[in-house]
Amino acid sequence: MNQVQVTGKVVLMTGGAGGLARALADLVLTRGGDVFLCDTNEEELKKVKATLEKKHPDRKIGVSILDVRKKADWENAWKSCVNNIGMPAVVVNIAGIKGEQNWEDVYDINLKGVHLGIETTVSNLYKRKGGPGGSSSTYPPPVGDMQGTCCHSFLCGIEACCHSSY
Repeated sequence: MNQVQVTGKVVLMTGGAGGLARALADLVLTRGGDVFLCDTNEEELKKVKATLEKKHPDRKIGVSILDVRKKADWENAWKSCVNNIGMPAVVVNIAGIKGEQNWEDVYDINLKGVHLGIETTVSNLYKRKGGPGGSSSTYPPPVGDMQGTCCHSFLCGIEACCHSSY
């Protein structure tokens, strides 16, 4: 089985108050890595952090408020991670929402948030720009009831962001 080696590495995750990030963080911590969880829901972030600290008292766990739609939030979260936990080696951007009734928020979080995450990661990790190298993973938003053209547009937009050069 292929396993990502995270021992001694810092993994920064968006959507950190959600179940998927909680499960991934637990896995990273179990495998010897440290995590920095980001979300807009401060109360839930605190709960997730407390749960993970209780289970993994020997690992570093940090949290930060991050609205993926805001470049300044990305930069602040990155700096906070570096200062409190260490330089992220892996970024997992899994923040996302669904629902076509408020399509502008869906667009901003699921597409603009992906773009800003990739831009921040590349600008800080890219070896040709003096960074240490690393990896960034972006997962499609939880599309659920999104169908047809709207869903396809988001997936194409994410693919375009992932193939952009910086």
